[in-house]
Amino acid sequence: MTVERRAKVTPMSKADREKTINEIIQSKNPDHTPIVVANGKEYYVPVIQVPLHLPLYRIDSSRTHDSQQLKISQGIYDEEIFDLSKESTQQTQQAQHDILCDMAEDNERNLFELFDKQIPARDKFFIITKDGVLVNGNCRTATLREMTARGEGKPEFN
Repeated sequence: MTVERRAKVTPMSKADREKTINEIIQSKNPDHTPIVVANGKEYYVPVIQVPLHLPLYRIDSSRTHDSQQLKISQGIYDEEIFDLSKESTQQTQQAQHDILCDMAEDNERNLFELFDKQIPARDKFFIITKDGVLVNGNCRTATLREMTARGEGKPEFN
């Protein structure tokens, strides 16, 4: 059973996402924090705040792959919807949003219940690529977007 989601994901173009991110970086003189990537190399990256609607969900995600395949086998989504070349389309982003919300409502760690009681930790940074694709924090972003669309959001979410 798929729950009707209220948040309608409308991706910005890649050029607009990159432009917005660069403008924020240039205007804020952000702090930088180290992150370590898979090869063990440390990079210092800017810490910025972007609008909640800006980031794209990462489609090529091992955490959502099984759910994507299940929804395809159930006939809910077409086979090509999760093709990486369609990552920035509204249809693909909306489908990924729905899957991520389902994951966020998991009984073991229901992010909707958690974020209703407390504001997400500010020290758990969301990492995005230079063109605005989330590397981590996909479930958290989906939860925040959905809660905001339902009127359950908090000012701190934006």
